[in-house]
Amino acid sequence: MRPATLFKFVLAVVLLLAVAAIAAAKSVNTERYKAVMIERVRAATGLTMVFAGPVKLRLGLAPRLSVTGLGLSVPGAVGDPPLLFVDRIEARVGLLPLLFHQFRTERLLLIRPTLHLDPATAPAAAAALAGGTGRLALDRVGDEVPATRFALGEVELKDATLLWQAAPDRPEIRVTLAKGRIRPESIEGGPMTLEAKGAWSGTEFELAGVVGPAPIRPGQRPFPVRLKGTISGAVVVARGGIADPVTGEGLEIDLDARGDELRDLLLRTGLAAAPAEGGSTAPIGPYKLSTRLTGSAGAPSLANVDLLIGKHDTLLVKARGKVAAPLDAAGIDLAVTAEADGLTGPGRLLGLALPASGPVRLSTRLGDDGPGRWRLAGLKAQIGGSDLGGDLTLSLGTARPRLTGKLTAATLSPADFGLDPARLLDTSAAPPRPAVAVPDQRLLPNDPLALDPLGAVDLDLALAAARLPLGGTALTEAQAQLRLADGHLALSGLTARLGGGTLTGSLALDASERVPGFTLHLAGSDLDLGRIGNGFPFDGGRADLALDLRGRGATPRLLAASLDGSVQAGLTGTGLLAATAGGVPARLLTALDGGSGDEDPIALRCLAARITVRNGIARADRALAVETPRAAILGGGSLDLRSEVLDLVFAARGGGSLHLHGALATPDLGAEPNPPAHPAGRAAPPARVTIDPAPCRAVLGRH
Repeated sequence: MRPATLFKFVLAVVLLLAVAAIAAAKSVNTERYKAVMIERVRAATGLTMVFAGPVKLRLGLAPRLSVTGLGLSVPGAVGDPPLLFVDRIEARVGLLPLLFHQFRTERLLLIRPTLHLDPATAPAAAAALAGGTGRLALDRVGDEVPATRFALGEVELKDATLLWQAAPDRPEIRVTLAKGRIRPESIEGGPMTLEAKGAWSGTEFELAGVVGPAPIRPGQRPFPVRLKGTISGAVVVARGGIADPVTGEGLEIDLDARGDELRDLLLRTGLAAAPAEGGSTAPIGPYKLSTRLTGSAGAPSLANVDLLIGKHDTLLVKARGKVAAPLDAAGIDLAVTAEADGLTGPGRLLGLALPASGPVRLSTRLGDDGPGRWRLAGLKAQIGGSDLGGDLTLSLGTARPRLTGKLTAATLSPADFGLDPARLLDTSAAPPRPAVAVPDQRLLPNDPLALDPLGAVDLDLALAAARLPLGGTALTEAQAQLRLADGHLALSGLTARLGGGTLTGSLALDASERVPGFTLHLAGSDLDLGRIGNGFPFDGGRADLALDLRGRGATPRLLAASLDGSVQAGLTGTGLLAATAGGVPARLLTALDGGSGDEDPIALRCLAARITVRNGIARADRALAVETPRAAILGGGSLDLRSEVLDLVFAARGGGSLHLHGALATPDLGAEPNPPAHPAGRAAPPARVTIDPAPCRAVLGRH
């Protein structure tokens, strides 16, 4: 046969096949086809299919099937948006199969598909899928509807959207795909190559990998998954399989994720809210996670978790264990360790100005204890010079983090946590001083108290410490209940020992108002003054004391100016360290007891004081007593804390008297004027009254 004749024969056959295919296509009843599709999809998936527009078959050598508006809904969901809605579907249909009255889709394009998932629809959709057969059977559907085979050469998505809301009170997460493609190894099937580019809450990501082929009989190996994605500097790799890719059951996938900065990932993916004005924006640091994802897509769990976050100069956290329900932050069982060079780094992460302290080491077992609650069991921590142990509960579902539980320590130093009373006088955060200095010789500063950290967290802790350092003093066997809520700080049930003596008391501080309030009750019996370190002006001895003070003020100066209450103290068997106490007390004692002036310490048999405070004025009506081996001395007068002005008179039994007056920072010491001209309200000079041979006993025994 000549070539020209062969060519004409082939052309005639092709034309004949095309005419036959077109004739077959024209015989398709699209309305009946839609009805059958709805029925078979419901049987296979349990979902309701809705056609919002027409189904058309465009004829030609490359026939195309188009569907305008296709939705899948959960049965019974009325008024809710469909689970899945596609604006338009275009499918390339095989020409030759049409001759045999069959549809064979070779390429599928989904334009603007939108998938809605939330806590209500996701379980309902999973239940519907579980109730279906899982197999879409369209090979035998009747004479009016052609059999359909899905031999996909490629599936492409354009402008796809996934909307996910974990809870009604949480923001909606939006994942968009500008372009996505699924391409099988061949038109007959095999492993499928995935490619996707899109954005998660405005953050661009890319995804690539290979999945499949899908299992076709029970017992076949799981549907394999090998994927790699990048988002906001993070790289995530998934390797493993899924037993049922349709329902998402039987997950067995190893996950590895790592990146340079965790805060960027959390903020850009919407998993964490942007900080409020003035909030912390400090970097958290790099992160690395490896885990095994098991369970199902609706109820996943994480096994063999190995997590590393941060760095030493801020906070380095390591965690190992499992998470039964990561989507709900439940079922957590992790062994956690944390390390930092000091509290400054963790403080920056929390937006708090914490002291540098020393190295921080912490280990605990972290578990969930209900919604928003976490257990820290078997806690062991070293912060600076303090070491702690116990069990705590952290609650994050309230306005402020709340920490409750019990802590014990061999050494517990409040200064390591920024709770040293001396830090309340910290002026580092105070407003700048005026350019022109104002002369001020007063001792009490007028800068705001550093109380802001008290509003950052709530506490309810039972504390016990074998050793409790406070400045130069170290109390032992200390116990107390510490409560902090909404800026109200209370330290109740305080008991401690100083040597063989006992100290009890309570402290309350209300920092919730513009003007803070303060209350202190303290009682001590047989306290060993030899246990107090450098800077204390007395050389050993024993002491009894009772303090009952209250006041209000935003600065130390204003607080002192508002004080009310009483102070009573008695010291025995001690000595005044002249070099530490300053020149004025030593000169006063030397002048009244006839000493040489070279003694240091100056021996004291006892010292007693009984002082009342009203509206910032401290008064002692013949209630300041000192006994030395050579003299008995009685004093009285006032100290105006509002102006820091002294007006005291001291007299020795059978001897002279001295007048201590002027500014507290630079007082004057001189002879009592004769005749005395005492201002109204000042106590009568002790030199004009009878002085008891034992004035200390008289002062402390007087009510």
